[in-house]
Amino acid sequence: MIELDVTAHWVTLFDDEVAAALVSLVDCAVDDGGTLGYSEPLTPDEAASFVANLRRRVEAGEAHVLLGRVCGVPAMMAVLALNGMHNCRHRAEICKGIVHPSFRGRRLVEMALKQLVKRAESLGIEQLILDVREGSRAHALWKRFGFSTYGVLHDYARIDGRTYRGHFMVQAVGSLRTRLGLDTHTPTGSMKRRTSMLERTAFKSELKHLLQTHLTLSHPIFLELFDPRRPNLELLRKVALQGYQLTKHFLGYVEHLYFHCPLPRFKRALLINVYEEETGRLSRTGNHVALMQNFIAALGVSDAAREAAQPLPATRELIEYRLAAVRDPGRYHVGAAAVMIASEGQNLETRAGEPRHELLAKAYGLSPFDLQFFSVHQQEDVGHVEQGLSLVAELCTTRAMQDEARDAVDHTCRLFHAMYENMHVEFCRPAARAMAV
Repeated sequence: MIELDVTAHWVTLFDDEVAAALVSLVDCAVDDGGTLGYSEPLTPDEAASFVANLRRRVEAGEAHVLLGRVCGVPAMMAVLALNGMHNCRHRAEICKGIVHPSFRGRRLVEMALKQLVKRAESLGIEQLILDVREGSRAHALWKRFGFSTYGVLHDYARIDGRTYRGHFMVQAVGSLRTRLGLDTHTPTGSMKRRTSMLERTAFKSELKHLLQTHLTLSHPIFLELFDPRRPNLELLRKVALQGYQLTKHFLGYVEHLYFHCPLPRFKRALLINVYEEETGRLSRTGNHVALMQNFIAALGVSDAAREAAQPLPATRELIEYRLAAVRDPGRYHVGAAAVMIASEGQNLETRAGEPRHELLAKAYGLSPFDLQFFSVHQQEDVGHVEQGLSLVAELCTTRAMQDEARDAVDHTCRLFHAMYENMHVEFCRPAARAMAV
């Protein structure tokens, strides 16, 4: 089997691309004989209502929507619906679970269930319930993953004049965790869990080492971008427009971290960071989004083309993961680790001792003014990462919090790598892209 790039993220932004992905998955399940409450593909009105309802529930905190892609193609979705009754908040329902028929056999269900378990545990949910038509493919699947029937409804569904029984099934989150092997492996499978907390200085060192093990400049796309003998301006334009999607959101991340910061001395440092991002006065340059816009303009991209560009799926996943993390005060240490360590740490990397702005100047003849976005971050983010390491180390007062911070750094760095891989497939390897669809 050919190995394809698989990603999954929790949806927080319901734009047109996400809406189309969700509707396409519902339609493919209906066409394949799935039972999602629809007998025909969604009409435009039904599709708009479906997406609007999901958006409302997510924004109200009533549901969480997981969307998975294979090489950027929508491949899987699941909805975790919370129970609003005070005495029943320990349980949640898995609904609208879909895997595109073209991507069956790639363990997407297992990946989705692992994400559902982690999200359920973070919300204090101890029990998962669902309902399914008897004898269906989904019924067999849920049984295989350990769900058991606690009730049967004989008149569950009516299709083409025929009545079907439905099974109402349940499993404890802890039981599913064990069945999926999450008791012995971390979310990424790359780090062993510790049995005790690390001392603060040792924990900072471990986080710093973890960041340094994720070197993105070694990705093949940069071999093509930074080759002074064969500069690829068109590729650089496309990559820069994806980078712009990240830049537009970064100030919002830092503002959330500032607003929710529980430690006064770090709150002041974050305020200074916000001030510099917004004004550029400390570096005597300009607003950091404007600096990125100057760089893109130097590549010959018009303002209209720049603003019309849309994030690729993996770029969007990186944006949304960090946004969800910084918005939740209960996961502040996760957001701080993802943004201040893993994200700002990307700007510190060099290649053969040369930072990004020097490599770009050598390959494309760009001026220091054109490259201010990169040179400023190369200097400033040394301090920002150090602040992040100190802040996260002080915040993590339990072993579990240290584990979560490690996972956040590791996962964010992997999302950066996945973003570059998505660009490489989309922009450099058309044959791989054709195979994916």
